[in-house]
Amino acid sequence: MTLTLTRSFPVSSLVTSLIDGEPVVPKPKGVDIEVVNPTTEQPISRLREADAEEVGAAVRSARKAFDSGPWSRMDINQRKDILYSIRDHLRKNAEELAYLECLNSGLTLQSVRVHVERTARNFEFFAEVASNVHGETYTQTAGYLTYVTREPKGVAGCISPWNAPLTLSSMRVASCIAWGNTCVLKPSEFTPLSVRRMVEILYEAGLPPGV
Repeated sequence: MTLTLTRSFPVSSLVTSLIDGEPVVPKPKGVDIEVVNPTTEQPISRLREADAEEVGAAVRSARKAFDSGPWSRMDINQRKDILYSIRDHLRKNAEELAYLECLNSGLTLQSVRVHVERTARNFEFFAEVASNVHGETYTQTAGYLTYVTREPKGVAGCISPWNAPLTLSSMRVASCIAWGNTCVLKPSEFTPLSVRRMVEILYEAGLPPGV
C-alpha cells in the first residue's frame, strides 16, 4: 500500500520564534541555521537563532502570563475545555503537521501520521489527568488537620529532541500547562518546522498569549 499526502503545504523560508502568540520580527542581523530535509539533504528553510535578548523576552512573557494572566487562576474545567480544543485543532490540521514532520525529520508518512494523533491525544490525556487530581486531607492528631493541595508552580523550560518532534514536545507542553503552569519551548534546531506550527495551532485553539 502506498501512502501519500492529500496535498502539499507552504513552508516558510525563515522560521522565527513566537512570543505572546505572535511571530518575532527578525532583526536585520542575526544567526540563521539551515533546516535540511534529511531524505534529500537539500535545504528547505532557515531558522533564526534566538539570542539572549529574545530568550529573556520569552521568559518574561511566560512569567507575566503566569503571574497576572488568566491561565494559572482558571478553573480546571475551563483549562480542560481549551486543551480539548487544542486536541481538535491538531486533528483538523493533521495533514499539514504530518507534511512538515515528514519533510523535516525524514520519518515515513505512516509514522508521522501516528505521531500527530499521539500529539493530539497527549493534550487530551493530561486534560483528563489534571481534572481528576484533587487535594487530600489527613487527621493525625486531635485538633490538627493536615492537607495537601496541588497548585501551579510557575514557568517551565521545555526542551524537545529532534527524533520525534511533535510527540515529545507535546508531552512536555501538555503536562506543563494542564496544571496551570506556563512554559518556554525550545525545539531542536534540526526539526523546528512541525513544532513551530503546533505552537501556532495551540494559540488558534484558544491558549492565552504567553502561556
